[in-house]
Amino acid sequence: MTNKQSTEGQPSIAKAALFGLCPQCGSKTLFAGLGQFADRCENCGLDYSSFNVGDGPAAFLVMVIGALIIILALIVDAAFRPPFWVHVMIWVPFTAGLTVLFLRMAKAALPAISADTEVLAKFREVMDNDIDTANAMAIIFDTVRRANIAIESGDTQVCAALATAVHEMCNALGLMLRSGDDIDAAIVDRAQQLDAARVAKDFATADAIRIELQAAGYVVETTKAGTRVRRA
Repeated sequence: MTNKQSTEGQPSIAKAALFGLCPQCGSKTLFAGLGQFADRCENCGLDYSSFNVGDGPAAFLVMVIGALIIILALIVDAAFRPPFWVHVMIWVPFTAGLTVLFLRMAKAALPAISADTEVLAKFREVMDNDIDTANAMAIIFDTVRRANIAIESGDTQVCAALATAVHEMCNALGLMLRSGDDIDAAIVDRAQQLDAARVAKDFATADAIRIELQAAGYVVETTKAGTRVRRA
């Protein structure tokens, strides 16, 4: 019987990191050893080999834990002046334990914030079909739409996975994404004035600013987080 992949039961990033959970179904199947990923999830069948975490977590932990150990060792030495062998007995196993613990947590967290695997699978399928660019672009636009819905509903984990997928798909097509920082400061200021007018219930002024921005070639979106302005 084939395992059916499902997004039901997706764990939060924190839970996935703490307990080594599958980022898709939440089962405790991510690790086959102390710090080694299993080949796939025994519950939902998710292929863990697609998550290439590389040396990023290890490099980061070396810097953070190294700095922490140095600070603690200096504090202990200043307070108690222990002989060198005491430092060795304390800090060597302490450093090893912290490194293993946090490396495992860091490796478990990264798949939870990696690109949406289902989206990328669909993208690769249409690109393998005689480079079907039209359908590939449709997938990108739909993924952006879903990411916007996720961020407005406060689901940052889903949004992060979808946003990462969008970047990977755009890179595959040679498309460059703009960050939106090219919007003039004066336009941003007018958007803030629109928000202030709405808060003050001065809807006539708010509507006038909206029309002004639209006439200048901007799309004005009203969200719970405030007014968003982007080029049309």
